[in-house]
Amino acid sequence: MILPVERGGKAEGVRVVELLAVLSLGADLGMGQPMEHVLRQTLLALRLAERLRLEESARSSLYYSSLLAWVGCHVDAYEQAKWFGDDLALKGDFRKTDVSRATSGVAFMLRHLGAGRPLLERARLGIAFPGEGSRAAERMLGNHWLAADHLASRLGMTDAVRKSIEQTFERWDGKGVPHGASGQAILVTSRLITLADVVEVFRRAGGVDAAIEVARQRSGTQFDPALVDLFCTDAHELLEASTT
Repeated sequence: MILPVERGGKAEGVRVVELLAVLSLGADLGMGQPMEHVLRQTLLALRLAERLRLEESARSSLYYSSLLAWVGCHVDAYEQAKWFGDDLALKGDFRKTDVSRATSGVAFMLRHLGAGRPLLERARLGIAFPGEGSRAAERMLGNHWLAADHLASRLGMTDAVRKSIEQTFERWDGKGVPHGASGQAILVTSRLITLADVVEVFRRAGGVDAAIEVARQRSGTQFDPALVDLFCTDAHELLEASTT
């Protein structure tokens, strides 16, 4: 997998982009994804940015924020395991579900809550989840962002990169975190990362048609409809380019 060469600083004698590429491989494992998922996500997001004719500064922010976005996914693995059992199974399944939809969100939680535990323990967790557990689940995504933001700060990333990371968990319909931003209030770099992340998972599992289908299903909810249209128009070319 070859990434675009970017002008970057040095971090203990190692190019920042090389460090981030290695960290992204760790994030793959922490999310229950195969190696190079984040790299493919980043390439796809950059391909879409080219079609949008984003300025070089915006593409640079997209590049760094995409590589950094998920590095905090493992920071509260204990809490995830406490409520949901196998945290890797939880995070691997997360992208396959539009959790903001009432029926699918409830089904997702019931499927994973106390997974692998005895029936009575699962029942106890089910009783506790609407209060303590729900608050813990909301904190998890916030903790992921904070961990990634802290690393970005330590690496001297720009405010634009850090803001893009912060908004990666936001949704077009305003039902995301940490601030419930919606629509055009979300940076286009963040919107590109969110879309590229999910469609890459579906492409790997079911091919290009599955990627197009999930993009259209979540258009106007999780994803920016204009970006969905752009992706679906050239999906085959975009996805082939991001996997070579």
